[in-house]
Parts: sequence; structure tokens; C-alpha cells
Amino acid sequence: MQLPSPNDDMFQLSRAPRAMREAVETLCEELGRPVAEMEHLTMGEISQLAQEHYEKEVPFFWKNWIDWCRAEGPQPMGEL
Repeated sequence: MQLPSPNDDMFQLSRAPRAMREAVETLCEELGRPVAEMEHLTMGEISQLAQEHYEKEVPFFWKNWIDWCRAEGPQPMGEL
């Protein structure tokens, strides 16, 4: 049985840890999209938007998120 991925979780601004909230808010500002729109997306969808937007210069939070959620399952969180 495979454990659910954090990428499957829906983003919830009111419950998001500060680092996640700030990373999503920054992404939204740069994309010109309202943060409320992100609450209809999974973290996997948002991290994909971040990868596409930032390309080779992915910020620290998103690099850690992507590494943590890679295909073989969640990794230890480390320091986000």
C-alpha cells in the first residue's frame, strides 16, 4: 500500500505553514494570480506551476518540496 503524497493535498491558505504560505504568495504575485485561486489546486499542481515559472532558478522552498515529494515517497522534511 502506497502512502498518500503531500502533492495530493489541497492548498489551504489558512492552514499553511508560514514558509509554504509565503512561497505560494510570492509565486502568485509573480504570476499575477490571486492566492485564493490556489486553494482550488493541489500542492503538486502548485509546485508544477513553480517549476514552470522559475525554470532553472527554483527558490529554496520549492526545491525542497520537489525533492521531498519525489516518486519514491516523502522524504524527511528537513528545514523548510
